Amino acid sequence: MGMKCPYCGGEDIVKAGKRYNKYVEKQLYRCNSCRRRFVERDGFEHMSYPKEIILKTLH
Repeated sequence: MGMKCPYCGGEDIVKAGKRYNKYVEKQLYRCNSCRRRFVERDGFEHMSYPKEIILKTLH
């Protein structure tokens, strides 16, 4: 996948379901090294609206 665990830096990552909120669903991943779950970071983690809406209003 080319993704690394943000906790341990491990590269043995598998999909582990999805996380849903009011606006979007995000893919959850699990690191097989440290067994922790995380979502891929895209720079919009603490925003109230999905990144598509934010980017659309900026253009």
